[in-house]
Amino acid sequence: MNTNGTFLAENAERIVREKWGGVYVSLDGVGEVNDAIRGQGTYRRVVEGFQALNRVKERQGSKLPYLGVVTTISNLSYLHLEQTVREARQFKLSWHVINLGTYSNFAVVEKQRLFMRNSFGIEAKCLEGFTNGYNEGIDAEKFERILKRVQSLDFGYPILCEPFLNAERIEKYYTDFDSSPNDHCIRPGCGRCYQLMLLGRVRKDF
Repeated sequence: MNTNGTFLAENAERIVREKWGGVYVSLDGVGEVNDAIRGQGTYRRVVEGFQALNRVKERQGSKLPYLGVVTTISNLSYLHLEQTVREARQFKLSWHVINLGTYSNFAVVEKQRLFMRNSFGIEAKCLEGFTNGYNEGIDAEKFERILKRVQSLDFGYPILCEPFLNAERIEKYYTDFDSSPNDHCIRPGCGRCYQLMLLGRVRKDF
């Protein structure tokens, strides 16, 4: 289950008792950083939710649910990524996913809409929400250094980058929406690669 974590504490008993397989919580920063993105008070409620789940798991002698954090990268969160990853260690995680986000611009979205309209007779609006500007102003060199440090951490559980991207390709990912930062697409559900796949800009190796 993916969640913002704000109701985990009050539902912890049921979640553990019913043996939910996994809970992924959105966490984009520590304290006020997360609250500025996710809403006032959300960081405190996420912490309380993880604490409650771990208490109940210990009391019931259960390994389930496995716990994970998903950190979405934007111009509001990227400078705080290392602190976020280090602080999240306290939650007894099984995974930490760094979601690089799907961003686009109006020109590329319009190309995709025309392609869908002309090829399939469909009015596609699914990518309009990705033209939100949260990719703008990301310092590629700073984020490259941050991401390399994070990818070198070993906390006993995977710290995964989604989509997988070498740090040195950061600038291309956040600025060049007419091409893929990787050589081929392995996940057709990814909005960025799906869009480029339709336009014939990336190989369909899946």
